[in-house]
Amino acid sequence: MQNNSKLEKIFLNNKDKILIQNIDNSFLTYENFWKKSLFLKSYLITSGLKNGDIVLVKSNNCLEYLNILISCAMGGFVFCPIDNQLKDKQISFYKKILNPKIYLDDLSILPSIENNDLIEDENIKINYDNNYLIMMTSGTSGEPKGMMFTLNNIIKSSSFFAKLVGYDFQSKIYHILPMHYMAGLINTFFSPLTAGSTIILGQQFSSTSLLDFWNNPVKYNANSLHLTPSIASFLADLSRDNLIVKNHTQNYREIISTGSYLFPSITKKFEEKFNYRLLSCYGITEAGGPLTLQNWEDTFIINNVGSHSPEVEFKSTKINSHDQQNTLFVKTPFMMKGYLNDLPHSLKCSLDLDFEGFFNTQDFADYENGKIIIKGRRKDIIKKSGELISLAHIENSALKIEHIKEVACIGIDDEIVGSKIIMFLVFNNSLDCFDKVAEIKNELKKSLKRIEIPDKFMPVPELPKTESGKILKRVLIDSYIN
Repeated sequence: MQNNSKLEKIFLNNKDKILIQNIDNSFLTYENFWKKSLFLKSYLITSGLKNGDIVLVKSNNCLEYLNILISCAMGGFVFCPIDNQLKDKQISFYKKILNPKIYLDDLSILPSIENNDLIEDENIKINYDNNYLIMMTSGTSGEPKGMMFTLNNIIKSSSFFAKLVGYDFQSKIYHILPMHYMAGLINTFFSPLTAGSTIILGQQFSSTSLLDFWNNPVKYNANSLHLTPSIASFLADLSRDNLIVKNHTQNYREIISTGSYLFPSITKKFEEKFNYRLLSCYGITEAGGPLTLQNWEDTFIINNVGSHSPEVEFKSTKINSHDQQNTLFVKTPFMMKGYLNDLPHSLKCSLDLDFEGFFNTQDFADYENGKIIIKGRRKDIIKKSGELISLAHIENSALKIEHIKEVACIGIDDEIVGSKIIMFLVFNNSLDCFDKVAEIKNELKKSLKRIEIPDKFMPVPELPKTESGKILKRVLIDSYIN
């Protein structure tokens, strides 16, 4: 590594340390990971890729996924990960709008090299300001949109979060989040990488890995873990070997919930099961990923998502005269380059900021003394009989009721009142769910105004979600209408 740029220095300074510990007992040091990525960069070039070409990847989590990610940085290619659960029609949509030079959906076919055959170092010149990463929005509220990041955005964001969490040479992060998801790249790969940490590469979380989830983190002495709220909820409900796991989790530096709102009910049952209190972090993909992290005291204040470092600036203000709550704005030194609004014609980006350079998060929140209190999403505000109503407020009230496990409210257009409120409920015990609806309604009357009481209650076995745990309200609206 003759040209010691930012990324290369990370690998050079930690070359003999284990970067990736696989759960089959194999591992790669920082140096060997770099060389394997260098080898795959050469393979991509021989496949016809040139600077600025898009590599579209749809795959389960694996070592090669991360190697290709770094290979794209080396070669000046644009990496675009997509959900490995997408159907053919959706994949065709992405191919049409992105026009990738290469599409990879089976990384096992990539050429491999043994450690003793690793190629020699070569002088790599990495341009950190070139297009590097396209992240697609989840499409929870419409068609997915592309967001463009430079490599500089990613390295800066990752270094920021590594410092916020406290990753260091001793950190061992158990990686089970999907790699097409921002937290699977920033929180659990790039951030540990910038800190010289070790990543224990587990299988991407699924229902089949649930019962034996803790075997590998126990075996390889993990001390840091990132979960989504839905994963945390599943683990608290179904994990086995409580005593072993409780002893293991006491060695953790942090267990962090990311991706979507962490309901207090999940925090409570996770702590009861594992004797460990989840910490929540708040992030916006457009702003570069994770931005805040709770400390232990923060967890006792509802909707408090923690503190941030000086590199990130927040403000909250009313943006319309009829707003009843403040909207949260953020400014970071690693903000995305912009939305790709000219697809498939070009990769031109645009980013709407206010006059001070702040980005509108579309979240209602109060920001005081360095703390952020989330009130709900702007898109979750509806107008009923002339009054603005927060669906998140109704959801939070419902979650305090004993029988309710999960809840989601939607607004449905109505000719008379403007919008009707439909509440979807997942009960702890599904056997008597219909008998409990009247009881739930009476409980809600104690904490909500009459106009906020849902017009209809819909018990369901589960809520549709993205892999990051975000509830797909668009799917709920479609299913209700149809």
